[in-house]
Amino acid sequence: MKRQPLIGILLRAALGVLFLTGALAHVQAKETKTPPTLKTLQTAEQKVAFSSKALMAHVEHLAAPALQGRRAGSAFERQAAEYLAKQLEAKGVGPLPGGNRYQRFSIAQWQRGLQSLNVLGWIGPEGKKNADDLLVLGAHLDHLGRADDGGYYPGADDNASGVAVVLEVAGALQKKATSLRRPVVVVFFGSEEIGLIGSRQFVRSGPLANDRIAAMVNVDGVGRAIMDRAELAPIKKFFQMDTTNGILVIGTKGRPLFTESVEAACRDARVVPLGTQDVPTMQDIFEQLSRNRADHCSFEQAGIPSIFFTSGISDDYHRPSDTADRLLPETLARRAHAVYATILALAAAPREKLPPRTKPSAVEERPKVSPSSMHRSYDSSTRFPSHRGFRRSRR
Repeated sequence: MKRQPLIGILLRAALGVLFLTGALAHVQAKETKTPPTLKTLQTAEQKVAFSSKALMAHVEHLAAPALQGRRAGSAFERQAAEYLAKQLEAKGVGPLPGGNRYQRFSIAQWQRGLQSLNVLGWIGPEGKKNADDLLVLGAHLDHLGRADDGGYYPGADDNASGVAVVLEVAGALQKKATSLRRPVVVVFFGSEEIGLIGSRQFVRSGPLANDRIAAMVNVDGVGRAIMDRAELAPIKKFFQMDTTNGILVIGTKGRPLFTESVEAACRDARVVPLGTQDVPTMQDIFEQLSRNRADHCSFEQAGIPSIFFTSGISDDYHRPSDTADRLLPETLARRAHAVYATILALAAAPREKLPPRTKPSAVEERPKVSPSSMHRSYDSSTRFPSHRGFRRSRR
């Protein structure tokens, strides 16, 4: 029994509802009052203009031939990590208390002798280095490496776009570090493409105890139009949706503060959030489709409430055609603003308003991936992606 066609049907149905509710939300946003706890988002002091030029400079560097696709465990992944560490230093974002800039870990279960790493940063008042009420802001830095034909997988949208957003948001947050109620830990995860290994290492054996983390925000693939796929164009046209001004958001269901924070932040950034609307079945479908497919899942499985920002899968997902020139720079800048404003809201919220932690769940392991097949994650027979990092067998 093939599962991909069913996923495709569910995806189209969910998108139809999303676009309709997104349009309604966009119309109603003008009449919706900002919740009192979030009014600080509207102050002149906190308004930040994110530079599309700066964002794209990071994307172009990470997606360039010199880094050969940033494959997990490779010298190119390490070079990307070093670039990010230098960028954090330049923005004044220091290492974690104790001097931890990197978390290194073995990926010998994937290929003997290989190591990968996470890049770490700390933003917060000097007196809160022992705080037990932290936020994590993350994005994965690795991609698929070289292609069989001698080329490489640039990974501009997946996930140089998310890394660029987190870098620039970190720089903006650092300027407000002394006034943050709760510190923000910045993490660039390694080895996401081979099974979310970096984020799982962080929650299993990282430098911070999980009970110190109040919430996590993950940014992965935010540079394209919403679900930028040719086969979905008729649906978008039917609902007359401008998907360049939206962002998919997962993780707000049943979490009022998350919903209010994201929606207020998106209004401030002139971005339409899709996925925050309380529509039966819709949120369940998108949460199921994202299950075990991005780094926020590692945190959710550890009982840490998380928000996932993404523009979804494009026609260039896990292909050599995922290049920087296909991204939308101004859209990327607006989405960066939305992420920044969301973090500010969560950092300012009273602890009792944040969603409660949940009981940790069993980790769903991805199948082991061989180095020669890690990039073969796109099943052209169905036109819908199989899980990242492995390929479904065909019968």
